[in-house]
Amino acid sequence: MTTTTTPTISNGTTAVPRAPEREMPTSKSPAASAGGTAKVDALPDLAVLPDEVLALLADEAPREQQRRHAKREADFFELVREQARVLGITPARIAARLAGRIPRPPAQRPAAARPEAGGTDDDGRRHVRAKYRNPRDHAQRWSGRGGKPQWVLDHLAAEGTMEELLIPEGAL
Repeated sequence: MTTTTTPTISNGTTAVPRAPEREMPTSKSPAASAGGTAKVDALPDLAVLPDEVLALLADEAPREQQRRHAKREADFFELVREQARVLGITPARIAARLAGRIPRPPAQRPAAARPEAGGTDDDGRRHVRAKYRNPRDHAQRWSGRGGKPQWVLDHLAAEGTMEELLIPEGAL
């Protein structure tokens, strides 16, 4: 008489019989990544597991999936970071491309295009035309966005007004 042994897995205290081999999707197999299935022979027969073990599995399985997802994500970003470093691409440019703001490379921009006049930077953000200029040094300009530059603060401290700093219409 021949006896057959059922493969078992251990939960720390009890040996639990394994379920018969079945087709299950796995994340490590090439077939699964293409939407197929792979043979898994280590899945326990859940019907014979004690309730405590099932509860532990139900609690731990999502945590393990989150850990694996976080690890894959970290590996992905490390790969992207390394490739960007090799190619000399800034994180801002990567973000712009991923967001769908695909700026033209600098070599393809018209020579007459002034970035202050509404053009785009390499990361896809639009430049804002300057609205104010320093009355003592017309090369110093400010769009009115963000913190006030020191020359604006100095002008206001000397009883000047913001209207006096406005760039006249048509001035460069």
